Amino acid sequence: MLAGEHVLFLEEEIRAGGMGMLLTDELRKIGALEGRAVKIMATDDRFGIQNKNEPIYKTMGIDAQSVVSAVKDMCPILQKGSF
Repeated sequence: MLAGEHVLFLEEEIRAGGMGMLLTDELRKIGALEGRAVKIMATDDRFGIQNKNEPIYKTMGIDAQSVVSAVKDMCPILQKGSF
């Protein structure tokens, strides 16, 4: 059984059919995600054109700043302090 209220899957692959989606499906089947907020951060099924002023991870929304923002959104208590 998983501990905690929130689950975040982060992967560098495409969301649709990716490992995060597969794990989420399997964990839901056995009831391990019941009552938990689940978020999958992965690239969308589109061709990511890199902006010359930012890294591709940022363009695709899976950079460190985006991950921190997602964690803060999932856990409101973290929004009160510095993280």
